[in-house]
Amino acid sequence: MLNVGELAWRLENSDWPGAWVLILTKENMWYLDKNDDYREKPGRPGQEQFYCYEVLCPDGSVARYTDAVLRNRKEERRNMMLSFNDGIEIDTSGPLRMIRLEDGLYVVGTGWCIPVEDTEEAETIIEKFKGVRNEGN
Repeated sequence: MLNVGELAWRLENSDWPGAWVLILTKENMWYLDKNDDYREKPGRPGQEQFYCYEVLCPDGSVARYTDAVLRNRKEERRNMMLSFNDGIEIDTSGPLRMIRLEDGLYVVGTGWCIPVEDTEEAETIIEKFKGVRNEGN
């Protein structure tokens, strides 16, 4: 877990180099409710939480990243492809976008795959994360 005031490793991306950054703020973006319906819910605490961090970069700029980009220690890039037992594969790289699969509607991109009820919920999630850098490769 990363906390305010700590250094974190920012994974390299095509838009930025890997580097150590200082965490300035931490915001709970959503949590996974395992006792309810296994769906992500914005802004409420839970066991599996996802955060957005405002960080001070080496060049003096301030940027926002998520857990998918920041690490406690320097490590290799992560695969952004999700593979399921039923043969479905989802590429979570690239910008946030809505996709429809046999089992429902999802927002995917920047390392995430978020199940949603409808297009309105998808658009709300995409808007909430607009400008947040998350893609880890």
